[in-house]
Formats: sequence, C-alpha cells, structure tokens
Amino acid sequence: MKIRLKEYLSLFSKYLKNQWISVLVMVTIILINIGIQIMNPQIMKVFLDKAVEGEALRSLMGVAGIFIGLSFVQHIVNILETYTCQNVGWRATNGLREELISHCINLDMDFHKTKQPGEMIERVDGDVNMLFEFFSKLVLDILNNLILMIGVLIMFIFVNPVMGGIFTVYTIISLVVIRKYQLKGVAPWEKCYEAEGKFWGMMDEELTNIEDIKSSGAVNYAIHKYLIRLKDVFHIKKKATMIGFRMWNLSTFIKTTGIIIALGSGLYLWKYQGASIGTIYLIYEYTKRISNPLNMIRRRLVVLQKAEASILRVKELFEIKSSIKDGDLKLKSHGPLDVDIKNLSFEYTEGIPVLKDISLNIKSGKIIGILGRTGSGKTTLVRLLSKLYEPTKGEIVLGGMPLGELSNESVKDNMAYVTQDVHIYTSTIRDNLTLFDSSYSDEQIICALKELGLDEWIKKFPLGLDTVLNTTGAGLSSGEAQLLAFARILLKKPGLVILDEASSRIDTITEKIMEKAIDKITESCTCIIIAHRLSTVNKADSILVLEEGQIVELGEREELIKDSESRYSKLIRESLKGHHELLVN
Repeated sequence: MKIRLKEYLSLFSKYLKNQWISVLVMVTIILINIGIQIMNPQIMKVFLDKAVEGEALRSLMGVAGIFIGLSFVQHIVNILETYTCQNVGWRATNGLREELISHCINLDMDFHKTKQPGEMIERVDGDVNMLFEFFSKLVLDILNNLILMIGVLIMFIFVNPVMGGIFTVYTIISLVVIRKYQLKGVAPWEKCYEAEGKFWGMMDEELTNIEDIKSSGAVNYAIHKYLIRLKDVFHIKKKATMIGFRMWNLSTFIKTTGIIIALGSGLYLWKYQGASIGTIYLIYEYTKRISNPLNMIRRRLVVLQKAEASILRVKELFEIKSSIKDGDLKLKSHGPLDVDIKNLSFEYTEGIPVLKDISLNIKSGKIIGILGRTGSGKTTLVRLLSKLYEPTKGEIVLGGMPLGELSNESVKDNMAYVTQDVHIYTSTIRDNLTLFDSSYSDEQIICALKELGLDEWIKKFPLGLDTVLNTTGAGLSSGEAQLLAFARILLKKPGLVILDEASSRIDTITEKIMEKAIDKITESCTCIIIAHRLSTVNKADSILVLEEGQIVELGEREELIKDSESRYSKLIRESLKGHHELLVN
C-alpha cells in the first residue's frame, strides 16, 4: 500500500495548521539559506578571477569580506532553521501522539484483548517518534534541496547552456533512480516495526510475570524465547537496512559521476574555449551543489522509508473503529438507577455463547448479589452493563434509557465499577482518590476517608494527601487499595455501583470495614455485587445464580434462604457444615 500525495498534504494540514506562523517563518529561513548557498560560489568566482587578473588587494579584501559575511549569516540562519524546525516537529508529533492515544483508549475491549501493552507502546510512541523528522525537517529538507538544485541548474544555464542541459538530464535521471529504490524500502521497514512491536509486547509480558517465571523455573525458556524473537527482529531489520546501504552505494556512484563530468568538462572549457579559473571553479562548485542535495535527498528518502512505514501503521490504528457506539442521550438524574436486561446474549468468539438469553430487572436503590462458578458469565454480564462490550443480542435499559443510545460520558459519570485489581497511579493519594478531578476539595476527600474509617490511616503519611504512590501501590496493602476504590465511589456518588469480587483479596477485618462502606454507598445508589464469599452478599436484597451463562436461580435473598431446595440455601448449609467461608468460585 502506497501513501498518496494528498495523504501527505492531509497529515501536514491537520497537525501544522495551528502552527502556520512558525511554518511560514521556517520556510522563509529555508529560502534565505538556499539563496546564500547559490550566491556564495558566484562571489568566490569573482574573487578568483580578480586574483588571477592581479586586482588590487583592497578590492579582493572587499569581495572576501562579503563572502565571509554571508557565511556568518548562513550559520545564524542554520541555527534559526534548526530551532524552528524542532519546535514545529515536537508540537506536531505531540498532537498526533495525543490524538492516537485518545483513539486507542476509546477503542472497545476486543481490541485491547488482542494487543499487548508493550506492542501498543511501540506503536503509539515509537511510530510517532519516527514521524518527528517527517514533520520537522524531512519533507522540508527534500523540498529545500530540490529548490536548491533547481536554482543551481538555472545558474548553470546562465554560466554555460550546454553544461546546464547536461546536468539537468543528470539530475532528473538521478532523482528517478533514487525514488525507485526508496519505494522498495517501505514494506521491509513496515515489517520491521511490526516485529519490534511484537518483541516489546513479549518483553512486557515476561517482565510483568517475572515472579511466576522465576518461581516455576522457566527462566531458561523465557531467555530462549527472547533470543528467538530478537533473532527474528535482527533478520527483518537487516533486510530493511541493506536497502538503505544500496541507496548509499547508488548515491556515491551518482556523486562520483557528477564530479567526473564537471572536471572533464571544466578541463575542456579551460583548454579549448578559454574559460577562466573562476568559471571552472563555479562549474565544480555548482556540481557539488547538485551532488550534495542529491545525497541529502537520498539520506532523507531512507528516513522517509521508515516514516512512510510508520504513517501506514498509524493510519491502520486510526482506521480501527470501536464497536461500542457513543450515543447522544444523557441520563436525566444522578440518583439510584434501575436496570432492565431483556433477552441478553453475548459471544466473545462467534458461535461460542458466554451469556444466553438473560432477562433481569433490578429496581433502583436495591442490591443484587450474583453468584456462580468461574466461567459462568458473572464478569461478562457486568462488563456489558458498563458498556465495555456490545451485546450480541438483546437490550440493556439503564435508568429508563437504552444503554446503547446513552453517551459514554453519561454512563461513566453515573456508574462506578470496582474490580479485585485496583489500579494505583504514580501520583498523590489525592489524585488517586479524585482520579485527577480538581473539582473535589480536600475537605470532601477527608470526609470520604472518615466515612470509611481511614482518617487515622491517612495520618501515618507525613505528607497526607500529597503522599506520592506508585503503580505497584507501594505503602498500601491490597485491602487499603480496595478501600481507596470505595472512597472514590463516595466522592463520585454514582447511580449504579458494580463490585466485581472486590473483597476476594482482603482479610476478614478489612471486609467488615468494606461492609460498612457498602452500607454507606448503597444508601444512594443501586448496587450489583459479584460475590467471592457468601458473607459479601449478606446485605443483598436479591440473589442471582448463573451457570454456563444462564440464570439458574433468581429471587429475594430471604425467600431463597427459607427455601431448603434453593441453590443459595444449599451453599449456606455447606458453608456452615464445613465451619468455614465457602468460596463460590
């Protein structure tokens, strides 16, 4: 797949339109630089001719002064050009990176389940970094050198029309050949970046599970897997790099051919047509002014191979669309929400149902406990409620409005979903509680912590809410991390709270604190609890039991306890008989 000119122009206009003043300054500086490069050989020609003719020293000093002054100005212009290009490049790539991250985060869970974090980091950061030169200097450098060559060829024609014609043909042939070789390098570099992305995905997987690898004695296997993947990357990258070396050999041949033509023709003009030494120098210097841009274009086209590969990969990501539709409707109230599930079915993989014809109504302000063995569909059900997946069949109505027609923002604002794995950000306790929402005051945060009995806990940190936590939750136990998640809910005050086995990793004492938190939270919301321990659903108004994606029992908790034949009643008797908490999973 090739990138067409209009796609380049679209990319430029999108990420450079807000920097049009900087781009205009950059183009102006580049044109000044080109003008100086064309004029300097002319000044040197005048100096040489005057020196050969025995011109006065003062006159030679004046010409030399002009040459030195222009060279100094050129250095200043080069500095300004570099500074301006770097700023334009960083702003453009940061804008692209921000948009790409936002796009990927908003894609559905099907996408994220098939992509490893390491691979996504390489694609979002590595590919965009490769485009830095594309925005800052790459294309402008190519245009710069093309304009320079055109200017030099025009001057060549004025100096000697025959030589100008010869070097015009030489330049055109050289550009066509270089471009032909450049196009061959795009596909290999695209494969190279794909292989590197998979390599970093594998590295992320290995490092994340380093404890399991070491404890199970799989270190040698992991290293072997690493070496195999690295070997694959090496061979793919070698093939792509070798195409670049072929272009280098080609440009060296082109440059040598140009110099031979220049020296040969210069010798002929000097010997048989009486050309001056300055003219011969001018021909040689202008030949270099053509050969050097050709070499620079060759180098930039090697980079453009990589940039085009990155553009294709970025374009591929942007073309992926989320199956989760962002509706236009918003929930009318922020109070407890009723949930109505109608004939809901879902498949992760086509033909393999996970949920089968689920129908359920949860009244606003009520608590429902969901029980079932691993793989029964409990988590899948609440993921559908959270709008992380689209149902294969059926409908979910939230607060009297179809979930599919609600905006994602409205669902997020009115729902809280707490799992057994609470994510801790590398930031302050305040930011981890408010999730970077500055609208919450410290008084509100402390009040929420007091309601959970964590006001004494926060005092053990000298910096209080300004204490910085890291992603591993250093300084926090699993229970404390879970309680922080409950504090987030108290601050947010959503209409629907989903607790997905939130007590599975905490001790009994912390669980009692959590039960008090649940009592507090459920005063003003509807609550769905996926239970790992039977005691977790003691506060539930009703119980739902799932088995192989189907409802096998649904009823009021008190009535199910009284019914000796109910599954819930049997689970309670078995737990009492064993004198321990029964794990229903």
